[in-house]
Amino acid sequence: MSIQLSCGKINAGGVAVLLTVLVVSAFFSIILFLEADGGEVQPPGMETKPYKSPVSVVTKNVELIREFVLPSASDPSTVVIPFQNSTGLTKMAHLFFNGGTCNALHEGESIESYNNHSTLVEMKFNCLDLFKNSGLGTGNFISAFYAMRMVVHALGPKGDVLIECDDAEETKKELILPWMMGKFPRLPEGDPEWDEQPSAADACRDYKQVPVGYRWKDMVFEMRRMAIAMVGIPSPDHPSAAWAEEHLWSTPSNRHEHGRDYFQLPHPQKGDPPLFPDTEIDDAVLHFRCGDIIMTNHPSFGFMKFGSFSRHISPDVRRIGIVTQPFDQGGLQRRGDAGDEKQRRCKKVVYEFKDHLHEKFPDAEINIWNSVNESIAQTFARMIMANQTVVAISSFGVFPGVTTFGTGYIREPDFMKAPNRWLLTSPIVEKAGNIVLVKEPMIFSGQAKKMWDENTLLDWFKNYD
Repeated sequence: MSIQLSCGKINAGGVAVLLTVLVVSAFFSIILFLEADGGEVQPPGMETKPYKSPVSVVTKNVELIREFVLPSASDPSTVVIPFQNSTGLTKMAHLFFNGGTCNALHEGESIESYNNHSTLVEMKFNCLDLFKNSGLGTGNFISAFYAMRMVVHALGPKGDVLIECDDAEETKKELILPWMMGKFPRLPEGDPEWDEQPSAADACRDYKQVPVGYRWKDMVFEMRRMAIAMVGIPSPDHPSAAWAEEHLWSTPSNRHEHGRDYFQLPHPQKGDPPLFPDTEIDDAVLHFRCGDIIMTNHPSFGFMKFGSFSRHISPDVRRIGIVTQPFDQGGLQRRGDAGDEKQRRCKKVVYEFKDHLHEKFPDAEINIWNSVNESIAQTFARMIMANQTVVAISSFGVFPGVTTFGTGYIREPDFMKAPNRWLLTSPIVEKAGNIVLVKEPMIFSGQAKKMWDENTLLDWFKNYD
């Protein structure tokens, strides 16, 4: 058997190590959408070095893997490729961003030495530490995790993925990543899902073309189960009720399992109290990203006009929610969101946005959900449960936008540095059926920063032709 790749043919014996190399490459290619202020791509004191393949880092101690994740791990020939803690991941991400990514595709060393090894790509870290200190946004890591799983499944029967954080139980109310932790095994040869995977060559493209959307079924299951755990079933006739009956509660099973996958956190069960039992669910939820981009020159992010949101809301809407970063210090915030001047500017813009919505929908209740007590997992749940979810340019908001029980309106990623171009490089829009890509005016962060200084930004937001 041989596999055709963009860099040539390899025999089946070499798949394990090439899998390792390609997974690592795809992982860090996705991470390139850094959400750091000012668009910085290299921390101070970190010089660019030639890439050294992580194939040389081999761990044969299968005792490192928790029994619940790999209960039958008795083969000492498994090559474990470890990614440890937020500091290591972030430093390596910047190293790859500074020229190391392409080298991984052509490394080729030690292929003969590892012909008989299975490969486990293992990521272990602390979820809270990753959120607060990595310098990367949650959306970046969600994309990266799905990219890893996509590459492993595209290459076939030689690699598994393990993603685990040691504080998943403690942070499950606050963070999203704990709900993605688990063991994601290889696809068996001949499995019907092979027909729904990208080719190896497509899966290993650079970050501007990588088709992460092929994992849309996984996205839907994992994000929706999290939303139900957060806020419960809003009403018996809400679409989440029928979905939960079919996908979570229809047949008795291990509460951690879904198909071949095994999750660190169990699925919510019928009758379980939600983690946030009093959450008010809006008819329409609008994601207005602001705090980390209102004072930056980052080339991948920006804003839509107020009218670009309101035009996609039903005229008979009763409740509208705006989700955005907190205006006050405190609570669980990323470093890039905090700062008195950022929060002052965002508060002014968002309240102008609220006034716009009151004018367009005078009978609707308008809420801003961004108190320091609002967790990002709860924010995700609001967006997923809404009848209409509208998202601008964001590697964060795109995921509830594509997994909502209602309709997701997402600004089309029509520029090369867009953080969610995978909407165009995979069949997710056609397959899902409830995603609408919209063409709307936008302004990049650097332009918005300049216009604020010129006192013209608010006029831009409010004027919609």
